[in-house]
Amino acid sequence: MKIQKFEILVDGQSSRNIVVLSGTSLSGTVYVHVSQSLKIQSISLYILGKAKCKFDRRSDNDKREFAAKETYLNYKLYLFGGGQAAAQTLEAGEHVYPFVINLQPYGELPSSFEGRKGYVRYTLQGQIARPWKPAETLLLPFTVINHLDLNTFHDAVMPIMQYRRQEISGCCCSEGEIVVQMKVNKSGFVPGEPIVMEMDINNKSESPVQAWTVELIQDVTYTGFSNSLFSSGNPKFKTKSETYPLYVNQSLQVDRGQQQVYSVAMPVPSLPPSYLKGCNIIDIQYTLTFRISTGWNKISLDSRVIIGSIPIRNITPQMTQPVPTAPEVQNYPELTGHQDTWMSTPYPDAPPSYSECVSGPVRLEGGEGDDDEENPVPQANWTPAYPVYDYTHQINQVNDQGGLPSAPPAYDEIQFSQIR
Repeated sequence: MKIQKFEILVDGQSSRNIVVLSGTSLSGTVYVHVSQSLKIQSISLYILGKAKCKFDRRSDNDKREFAAKETYLNYKLYLFGGGQAAAQTLEAGEHVYPFVINLQPYGELPSSFEGRKGYVRYTLQGQIARPWKPAETLLLPFTVINHLDLNTFHDAVMPIMQYRRQEISGCCCSEGEIVVQMKVNKSGFVPGEPIVMEMDINNKSESPVQAWTVELIQDVTYTGFSNSLFSSGNPKFKTKSETYPLYVNQSLQVDRGQQQVYSVAMPVPSLPPSYLKGCNIIDIQYTLTFRISTGWNKISLDSRVIIGSIPIRNITPQMTQPVPTAPEVQNYPELTGHQDTWMSTPYPDAPPSYSECVSGPVRLEGGEGDDDEENPVPQANWTPAYPVYDYTHQINQVNDQGGLPSAPPAYDEIQFSQIR
């Protein structure tokens, strides 16, 4: 094989998790090693950033497809030769081509996202074009982070309080009522930061309360347009939800006439920020849900929360600053009683690390232009990575005061469909 090495390396980053901030630059080196001289038309580097979604809507007997796309980056850099240039000789040996791509002129780039009905995706594609031969291609996806600063949201520091009084039905009559109150320390969080919840369950019914769960629900709304001749031209919307279990307690027992108060601290997993600012066809919202079950009765309390990428600044002096490494999201400590010192968490001074999204990998196949199928490149499995802050010290403090409940189901069981 004449081309022995064809590789793209981004400065200061591994090829597995490349993370770039919106408005900065992307620099690196393309390495090409050939065992003997070759006729080469061009060696190029193509950067593409786009959002795309597609979904169906049914109405009576009619089924219509809606789709939309946005392009944020579309730039090609020739490192050797040119698009229409005559073939040139590339001598045997290793050839090094440094590159710098300034992202600032492209404006606000939305954060990377991979969903079931759409995505925001960024890729580097290297290509060696040879006359009368198939091009040698290389696909390198990377994550773009458009920071969502929680300090710009007044509501992010506001605590959440939800109250529900619900009558419990038996097989033929009422069995009393259950009064549930949920308190959350604030409304805005970053990945890795614990959500501190206190649940007050007052069982005034004849049935015991046997289990409760806490879930973080990601609601993604896609906006699409129909190309049908009979379409009004107005956009349609499709919302798909993903549920991430944060805490599962199957051993709960609040008997009739009893009242129990439970507190838990649950780290937020690695997730894209709310709103996906900069993208006009995909929106992300998060809901924190507390559910309890008694017999066949279900009670749930829901509240919107904001997931950001820059934490709320906190000047509380007695708290130790967290160290920025990416923790595993498991083993969530349980508390009993009130924990006032845990109602706020400090602002980490150091930058975060980056951890792969809990949604798991997707299979990519891309090429130049919007129609990926026209210029396919080798498939690659890839997972976007997001900022994760380490609050292990605070979680360990809580762990010293209580036991460890069982971890929730593995996130890697969640699969996403390829969007074409």
